[in-house]
Amino acid sequence: MQANAPGFIAGFAERISSILRQLRSAAPDAEIIVTGAWDSYATMLAFADPLFRAVNKAMSETAAVNRATFADPFRVFDPQGDLPAEVQTLCRLTLLCTQNDSHPSDAGYQALADVVFESFECNRR
Repeated sequence: MQANAPGFIAGFAERISSILRQLRSAAPDAEIIVTGAWDSYATMLAFADPLFRAVNKAMSETAAVNRATFADPFRVFDPQGDLPAEVQTLCRLTLLCTQNDSHPSDAGYQALADVVFESFECNRR
């Protein structure tokens, strides 16, 4: 799985780049915000977190090349340094622990909106 990650991530970044080029062509002056990923594999965080960080790094670089803003929710949804605290955060910000669903909870949608807004505001400065 990890051996295939670099190729997968490069292909994913190229597909995102293609989409962003098309959007930029259609709307040259639009504010485009690319939202990154968080690791919802609560039982495999130590394994999967580095992969999600690599995906987000590629997405961030791709966004920058295409004059888009990158909003990184990973740092909010997956605070590093304490695995039990990371799981608790995931349980609070997603529906993982209540509905076995990786989509955000109401608190998670608010946190995601805050990340997007913060990224937008930082880009405007």
